[in-house]
Amino acid sequence: MKIDIAILQLFDDGVHSDGLPGDGTYGNTWDSSGRPEGNYFVDIIAFDNANNQREAEDGDIFLIDDTAPTVSNVVVTPTAGQPGTVFTITADVSDAFSGVWNVTAYIQFPDENTIITMPLYDDGLHNDGT
Repeated sequence: MKIDIAILQLFDDGVHSDGLPGDGTYGNTWDSSGRPEGNYFVDIIAFDNANNQREAEDGDIFLIDDTAPTVSNVVVTPTAGQPGTVFTITADVSDAFSGVWNVTAYIQFPDENTIITMPLYDDGLHNDGT
């Protein structure tokens, strides 16, 4: 059962994120503040001047995701080394709603503000398992 969350009028006036005025593309914006996480379905119904209506056959779905990914099991190996030692950094990262887009390790030198950034991968090619 679908429940209407909001009814939003769309415009073809060039002012409401719809392109050029009169180009047949209608649009508007919707503020999702305060809405719970989850998938939302957009259904479009158009009316002509004679009050005939048509519902879109291919609505769209979008996701509201307000939960950060989980990061656990951070491991650096080896735990000590000399200049020139290659260290491997791994972490378990997951996101139940939208998936993980990017993971970056930030490495700071002791007693300095300098930070080195290093992308972490999940492709089986960068000491990240299979």
